[in-house]
Amino acid sequence: KYWLDTITPSRCTHPSSFWEEFLWYRSALPGIDYETMVPVHFNDGAGLVMARTDWGVDATMLCFQCGPIISGHQDFAPGMWGLFKGDWQVAFAKTTSHSGIAQDPWDNNGISIDGHGANPRGDSGSKVLWVEDKPEYLHLAASAHTAFNSEQQGWNAVEEYYRELMWLKPGADGRQFVVIAARVRFREAGHVAVWHLNT
Repeated sequence: KYWLDTITPSRCTHPSSFWEEFLWYRSALPGIDYETMVPVHFNDGAGLVMARTDWGVDATMLCFQCGPIISGHQDFAPGMWGLFKGDWQVAFAKTTSHSGIAQDPWDNNGISIDGHGANPRGDSGSKVLWVEDKPEYLHLAASAHTAFNSEQQGWNAVEEYYRELMWLKPGADGRQFVVIAARVRFREAGHVAVWHLNT
């Protein structure tokens, strides 16, 4: 609300988006200056973590998502992540696609199993297990083995899918690092997991 109240124009000018302002702009609530808020947010329902170093224009932003897949318009890449600093350093393919529809692991810095993404017919078990935010680092862990198993499609190869990310935030010298690991265990031999990265 604060942001909408302080930008120019302060109201939506695109007719096809009026409904968004109707749903989410609450005139009865006070606007809170976002710069006074902690620049890390975890939405447990969607399994979405958005984090920034600060609110400045030259800040680094990291996003990570691992949540239930309940809609055909979601991405089929649990454990997907991206990093922005002036431009996308670790990018989502949809940022440069014409349609914005790029849902697979190879589009979203995820992991594919046997050449496919997660089960598009629904998964309620994928989730972020751990979010620890400290001034020096952000540590995330997620589990998504259920996203790759589907009785309907005959997929049942994945016993464990665990993804962990550690963002070492900028120190005095300005350097920062992201360490990411994945552990995929199959029920039997012969399956292949591929780690994808778009830079």
